[in-house]
Amino acid sequence: MADSRWFNLHTHSKFSVLDAMPEVSDMVSTVYGHGQPALGLTDHGLMSGNLQLYKECNKVGIAPFPGEEFYIVRSIDDDKPKRYHLGMLAKSHAGYKTLVQLSTLSFRRDRYHYKPRIDLDDLAQLGESGLLDDVIITTGCFFGLLPQTLMNNGHKAGVQVAKALSAWCPNVFVELQHHNTPHSNGWDDSTLAEALVDVADDAGLPVVITQDSHYCQEGDKEAHDFMRRISMANVDDYAYPGDSYHLAETEFVKAHFAGSKKLQRAWNESLMSCDHILNSHAVEFPALDNYKFQVPVLSNSALSDVRKQCMRTLRLRVPVSEREPYIERLDSELSIIKDTGFASYFLLVADIVGWCRQNDIYVTARGSASGSLVCWLMSITGVDPLKWNLLFERFLTRDRGKPPDIDLDIEDSRREEVIAWLGQRHHVVQLGTFNTLQIDDLGKGSLIQQYLFRRRREVDPTEFQKHYPFDASLDHVAAVSTEDAEMIVKLDDYKLRKTVGAHAAGFIISTAQQPVYDYIPTMLIPSSGLSVTQMVMDDVEDAGYVKVDLLGLRTLSTIKKCLQNLGRELSDFCDWIPLDDKDVYAFMRRGRTNTGIFQFEGYTAARGCKQVKVKNIEDLVLVNALFRPATINAGHVDNYLTNRAAPKRVTYFSPAFEKNLSETYGVPVYQEQIMGILRDLGFPSDELGKMLKAIKASNGATSSAAATFQALEGDFKQRCLDDGVSEADVDEAWEFVRTFSEYSFNRSHSVAYALIGYWTAYLKLHHELEFHAALLASVAGSPKEKQYVDEVRRVGVKLLRADVNSSGVSWSMDKDRNAIRRGLTSLKGIGQNVAEVIAAEAPYESIEDMIERLPARPVTGGKQWAKDKTLKGMYGKLKEAGALNSLGL
Repeated sequence: MADSRWFNLHTHSKFSVLDAMPEVSDMVSTVYGHGQPALGLTDHGLMSGNLQLYKECNKVGIAPFPGEEFYIVRSIDDDKPKRYHLGMLAKSHAGYKTLVQLSTLSFRRDRYHYKPRIDLDDLAQLGESGLLDDVIITTGCFFGLLPQTLMNNGHKAGVQVAKALSAWCPNVFVELQHHNTPHSNGWDDSTLAEALVDVADDAGLPVVITQDSHYCQEGDKEAHDFMRRISMANVDDYAYPGDSYHLAETEFVKAHFAGSKKLQRAWNESLMSCDHILNSHAVEFPALDNYKFQVPVLSNSALSDVRKQCMRTLRLRVPVSEREPYIERLDSELSIIKDTGFASYFLLVADIVGWCRQNDIYVTARGSASGSLVCWLMSITGVDPLKWNLLFERFLTRDRGKPPDIDLDIEDSRREEVIAWLGQRHHVVQLGTFNTLQIDDLGKGSLIQQYLFRRRREVDPTEFQKHYPFDASLDHVAAVSTEDAEMIVKLDDYKLRKTVGAHAAGFIISTAQQPVYDYIPTMLIPSSGLSVTQMVMDDVEDAGYVKVDLLGLRTLSTIKKCLQNLGRELSDFCDWIPLDDKDVYAFMRRGRTNTGIFQFEGYTAARGCKQVKVKNIEDLVLVNALFRPATINAGHVDNYLTNRAAPKRVTYFSPAFEKNLSETYGVPVYQEQIMGILRDLGFPSDELGKMLKAIKASNGATSSAAATFQALEGDFKQRCLDDGVSEADVDEAWEFVRTFSEYSFNRSHSVAYALIGYWTAYLKLHHELEFHAALLASVAGSPKEKQYVDEVRRVGVKLLRADVNSSGVSWSMDKDRNAIRRGLTSLKGIGQNVAEVIAAEAPYESIEDMIERLPARPVTGGKQWAKDKTLKGMYGKLKEAGALNSLGL
């Protein structure tokens, strides 16, 4: 590693969407290899990579300068103001919080216009309040406010800009770049750099040299140009001009400033600037240095409150004669919760669930939380883990540093109410995400589709569809252009980010001890209006913020509506449904698809029920876990079906394997089975914890998971030999466990979802009218609607057309006619607002009565009726659908 005084303060990671390529970790390792003592990160309009920057720099001992390249205009209030770039970096946590505040402001709806924007007045206000004292401003690249002012308005105007910036911020550096780029009007990088030096001299400001980097290695230029080519399909000058925009070695950058004495002087002054900036570095992020999860304080005696609530429920649910194993399990779980300090997290989730239940909102938990007795006793889950033989260790172990995920499924029609309530009770922010360009995604925005859009511009339009059909696979594209296909494959390896989005379910909750704005700026998603975190989930959690997952589950809305149709108490949920109904299992064995049965209406699961010949709820639990693409491809389904047909022929490696796999005929189906084998082989709790993490992580094929397994291979094999595994079988036993861990499923999740699947099947068979009316209501207006209409007709339930005097907004029962009435929203062109207005005023005596009583907006098209008896707009659509028949039309 070479020694260097110079380091770069202007860099871009792949968070500069479709403009830069590297991971932050690769950037840090690159500059560390160059011997550079620090690194600044200035992604376009975002601070998303800054927590990663801090962590990665600290690993190798170089100084991180978190920042952003802001989009700045002279005034937000100007009509169509011109947008410029401005680099800003933090030299302390206080400076970082200023940037968080400014970045969040830039995404406010009144600021955002194609890009997030700030203006000069924002800088002035921050400067006057002293909030820029710990911020470094660099004047930007070619598109910066200072360079553009200098080139377009002259030296004097450039000096005015520089002095204005320095009046607000005491740490302003005139930024110089040189990429051997020619510009218009006689400018090139050398003349621009020299002119900027003159501005710095007259403004009394130091200069700093940067390399505008968008990829790590000089050899990445071709891939970067290709990315720009396909991501900017309607732009001709997509490639960056000049030589290279990589994270360059110091000598590479220095060589670009050797052309004149003024540039050489600038290089020497830049080294002094780097020294000064490095000496001023005081960035510390305590939340990352000393992780501590942040949960709102709902009680000063959280563990005691959890215990009291659990014991209260246990006395109600479990007979005295059966309590001993429950109390033993409860004590064990509470001991782990105490040691990890997560009691407050359980209270938080229970608070959310409790509010839902108080407001008749159906909610349940999915995933490994069903393995927790505490969760069951706090009514977070609906599954008794002792009854279903579920492991708490799959959910929580002593060595876990972050709270476990308790994913809540909420009836989808009322999920927004829960989010709104939570937002009133706490400061809540939805997690942001970044979508990636991929080969296997053939939708709009995929690598192949982006490529095809570019080719449509480059190829004669009449020939385009012939040679580049939009359903083309990579093989097809490769046959047309081998070089481009190879580049697409190369770009796929980069996992380039293309758009920002919102996490489907994840929200973080701020606390008074560590507000969100201490570390996490937010960003606007223009298409939806949502405000989400700029940092992605893992980075947010690393800073100690606790995530809650609130997922909308349509099936819960279906079940609730069905129970309402039946007139049952909603608090009973489905506890009254017996789990041994022979008709249900007989129906499931038929393997029908598109039935509306949760988790079992798809082709693979339906076929699985038929192949297994399901006879009980345990069979449904098994099908839910076993019939997954990875297990099918690995041959475990075939092995299971063979062994189930001849159970006496099944052999086991040793007693530990037999004990844990006998119920599934020697084939591993659940993660808990592998954990049971490891425990019975005598692995200590700390190593079990490591293996559990590896098993849970390995679905992402992470290298750390593979390394964990590799490190324990020798110990595993020796323990197998001690348990009776033969020398000849020990390697096979190891492969058996290792390979299964790559695609395993947890039993807790499978049990919870198998029960919901069974309940929907029971309601479907024994309460056809009520269930199917609820099913159609839950999918009204969605692509599933037609599919379920066909299913309702198949089972023989009568369907009635929509009518303004009989229909509600959505599908509903007509018990008098033993039929289901179509809702108004299911009619083409009739939206929710129109349907609600019509249904609220029904019934109507005549079309004249209807037109007179309803507002012309949103129910349009009635004006012509009085003149010539014609209906247009919404009335025309209603007439065309036959929904006005009861009015004589």
